[in-house]
Amino acid sequence: MSYGVKKDVIGREVRGPLQRGRGRRGPPALVRPRALGTNQALVSCGGRVLIAAIGSGGIRAVKREGDRATPRARIRPRACLRRRPRPAPLPWRVLRADDGWCDDPRSGRYNAAVRRPSPWSHEILVRSDSIYDNIFATDHNQRPRVRGAGSAIFIHVARPGLTPTLGCLAFGAADWHHGIVPVGDYLIGTDPRPKRRRRTRTR
Repeated sequence: MSYGVKKDVIGREVRGPLQRGRGRRGPPALVRPRALGTNQALVSCGGRVLIAAIGSGGIRAVKREGDRATPRARIRPRACLRRRPRPAPLPWRVLRADDGWCDDPRSGRYNAAVRRPSPWSHEILVRSDSIYDNIFATDHNQRPRVRGAGSAIFIHVARPGLTPTLGCLAFGAADWHHGIVPVGDYLIGTDPRPKRRRRTRTR
């Protein structure tokens, strides 16, 4: 089952009085799992390679609510929510104490912003730790919104040691501080480059 959504995929509650972003979107970022099953990924973009945390469930083509997997998909950041006022390359605003994000597939507000308190299960966006100090809200599972196909797939601040996420993509605090987190499309688990043909030896 799917829900129709407006063009503004982040919803009126998140849109609020968004500030205009500065700068242009960068080139697509290629996200590939690191070796040895570390639940981390190499993110290649614009000649730079960053390390990011991914979900403890790895990268999966079929995403399900609660599987702790990062979707194998092309996702795009649409807006930035920040703990403290600081201009961003995307439309942005400061987080409010009542900001939440619904992760309950039974709700018509599934995978959408809600204001707390809410009768539905939801994530609290203002936390005691720092992982949501910077959030890129993405367009994953938005057009259309499919019940149970994953919610709150954000790009946010990683925990110390780049420990696994619940399915999001997370960059170290230093990458956010220096403004090098990519703001273009993310190609997660896919490689758009053409494969080279193997040469066959002739005797």
